[in-house]
Amino acid sequence: MKTIIFGGSFDPIHNGHLLIASKAKEEFKADRVVFLLAKQARWKKTKTSDLDRLNMLKEAIKDYNGFEISTLELNSKQEVNYTYDSIKAFKKQRNEELYFLIGFDQLEKLNLWYKIDELSKMVHFISFARPNYSLNTNNINKYHVQVFNVNLSNASSTNVRSLQYADCPLSVLNYIEEHKLYYFEKIQTYIKDHRLSHSISVANVCYQIALRNNVDPIVAYTAGLLHDIAKQKPIEEQEEFMKVNYPSIYKSIPKALYHQFLGADIVEKEFHILNSEILDAIICHATGASNMSKLSKILYAADKIEPTRGYDSTSLINKCYDNIDEGFKEVLKENIIYFQENNISYDNPLTTSCINSYLRKD
Repeated sequence: MKTIIFGGSFDPIHNGHLLIASKAKEEFKADRVVFLLAKQARWKKTKTSDLDRLNMLKEAIKDYNGFEISTLELNSKQEVNYTYDSIKAFKKQRNEELYFLIGFDQLEKLNLWYKIDELSKMVHFISFARPNYSLNTNNINKYHVQVFNVNLSNASSTNVRSLQYADCPLSVLNYIEEHKLYYFEKIQTYIKDHRLSHSISVANVCYQIALRNNVDPIVAYTAGLLHDIAKQKPIEEQEEFMKVNYPSIYKSIPKALYHQFLGADIVEKEFHILNSEILDAIICHATGASNMSKLSKILYAADKIEPTRGYDSTSLINKCYDNIDEGFKEVLKENIIYFQENNISYDNPLTTSCINSYLRKD
């Protein structure tokens, strides 16, 4: 039996980890991959508990055949858990051929590992390439490391924790939402209570619409989560921002819509998200605009039809699932009807240009 052991803190587990594990399992024809969850490093204190990391790992691998979790190190009473000791424990449990999966960052300093010479006789080291790390041929040759390639794009736990690119399974994102981990500490300094619940709901609808319309669901999720980030800012602050940054149009835009402009600014400057599609989508999510991207249409629609709005939006959601271009127009029509029935003015340059662009023929 072949077993690949994949050690790490998984804080949190992300799609890159799952891709690496799947590729390694296939490449080396392994029977299973065991995720060896490490204790929190003494020098790297975080607010994420061991239980949270374990639960997210369980959520991430639940649909993968041959993926398992070991809490050997997590449950250890040792102050320091060496890979050598963990592998010895694995060897005692069952007779199997062991592979140990490491990245190029670990390969670089493999010669410094505790009892590395003995360890290299107990396992086959396999390594996946990582950007910005050179190939340590000395360690590859000395410890007979087998290398395989995998395209990781920009997946990393650091990017997830900072919301730069939260490339996790949706079940993990939902766990992060429920337990308010990582980026939620910062988000909650801007929005709370019903506004936060609404934003989470919009993010999930964005994810599902994007998934069905060939749009990056992670990008859509992020736009949905942050779209109302300025909504609970004092109106005086919003108005001052508009006067300084949008002097030519701020008087023609209702004050209730200022938050979309300030929101894009906060997302860029405070959350350091520079994706122009996200910023453009946020800046017109309430009004619409002409020449909207698919992401902008997704966010506009999701904001209006997410389930906590209090009406049955199932039909509109399904139309957006089927085709966001057509679904968006249906949502726009329904929104105009709502404004008219409730005597709400929608006479502003952005909404007018949106209607002229997408509904004029209809």
